Amino acid sequence: MKTARRRGRPPGANARHRTIAADISRRLILGEWPAGEPIPSYRSFAKSYAVGVATIRLAVRQLGKKGLVRVQAGRPSVALVKSGANSPTENAIGMIVNWYALADFTRDIWTGVARAAFNAHARVVAIQYLDAQEYMNPEGLELLRLRGILLPCGAPPQLLKHLESLPIPVVLLDQTPMGFKIHSVTVDNYQTAFDSTAHLIALGHRRLAFVRSLVGRLRDIDPDSKERQTGFLAACKQFRIPPRDYTIFSANFDDTSPTPMQILSAEPPFTAVVTSSSTHAEQLARAAHNAGLRIPRDLSIETFATNSHSLSRNWSGPRIDLTHIGYTAVELINRKPVRIERVYVRAERQEGDSVARPRKGTG
Repeated sequence: MKTARRRGRPPGANARHRTIAADISRRLILGEWPAGEPIPSYRSFAKSYAVGVATIRLAVRQLGKKGLVRVQAGRPSVALVKSGANSPTENAIGMIVNWYALADFTRDIWTGVARAAFNAHARVVAIQYLDAQEYMNPEGLELLRLRGILLPCGAPPQLLKHLESLPIPVVLLDQTPMGFKIHSVTVDNYQTAFDSTAHLIALGHRRLAFVRSLVGRLRDIDPDSKERQTGFLAACKQFRIPPRDYTIFSANFDDTSPTPMQILSAEPPFTAVVTSSSTHAEQLARAAHNAGLRIPRDLSIETFATNSHSLSRNWSGPRIDLTHIGYTAVELINRKPVRIERVYVRAERQEGDSVARPRKGTG
């Protein structure tokens, strides 16, 4: 049976007409064609970009949907972008926020962003979308004439795909870009998880578990957790821990998660656990207490946490400086990099009271 083939160009973010639309958008914002004046004809653009007229027609139509030009049948398209010299968003740094932007981690990032922006004499504006669909596909960002856009962690793939084609730097904070062509500033998840796991192995632990995070709004494993899992597995392999002696678990952030009991009921028992989030460490600690187990006497726990996160105890593990991440992201925007950059920030390990050598005979 023959499969029907759809005609036309691919709708992906990397389609040629999208790339051309992004470049024309950049030129409009820079004032190459003043508001109210016609932009070059389809044929003129087609010649300069070395593509067909149909490709240019698609690109200009996209600009029309975004309010950058007025498309008129049988007449030249007209630029709609005004100079905006007196606008508070002119050359400012925008930060797209959503309901989770009120969380502690975002306040820490805001602190770093504000400090770096002050030093660079740049304004920072918050851009909040109340409607979920509008948040996924925000239109009109080009009209704000921003210097760049910051995006806190938790950004879904649909939003990242939409922002790929913007003609200004877009920087994702504390989250891997999941293959999308945008800049990012994140913790060096792989190396940090490798070091934490190696520390536990050096203490004599030979039965190890790793807990990664399930994120509901992404409907997937947390991208940072995936990188941390890779570091955990690499350490186990390098230090010759047999595959039967380490296990990967997935947990959500709900107190009803069955993962802690799955870990505690394993036979032979695990003696050490690395968790991708301090929430999972605290879930596990509560379950251990209810089961009559003590930390770290019966179970050592190493966890990722932020410097300012309110913790139930002095956990051992990496401490993430989100203020530094926010500061670094603004510096990246001010550099206006030509190529996509991934900036890695090392997390400092804190020696808390949740890790000890395994009891004799339980390593």
